Amino acid sequence: MELLNDRYHKVTLQVETVTTELSAERSLSQRLENTRQQLERQNKELRAKLQELEGVLRSKYRTNVASLELKISQLEEQLEQESK
Repeated sequence: MELLNDRYHKVTLQVETVTTELSAERSLSQRLENTRQQLERQNKELRAKLQELEGVLRSKYRTNVASLELKISQLEEQLEQESK
C-alpha cells in the first residue's frame, strides 16, 4: 500500500510539473504570437510608408528632370540667340 501511495505522489508531482510546464509554454506561445502579429503590423505600415516615400521621390525626380530639361532648352535658346 505504501508503494502505491509513493507512486501516486510521484505521478501527482509529475502531472503538476507537466501542467506547470504546459502553462508556461502556452504563455510563451501566446506572447510570441502577439509579438509576431505586432511585427507583421509594423512591417505592413513600414512597407506602406516606403511605397509612399518612393512615390514622392519619383515625383520629385520627374519634376527635377523636367526642370533641368527646361533649363537646358532655355540655355540652348540663349546660346543660339547670342551666337547670331
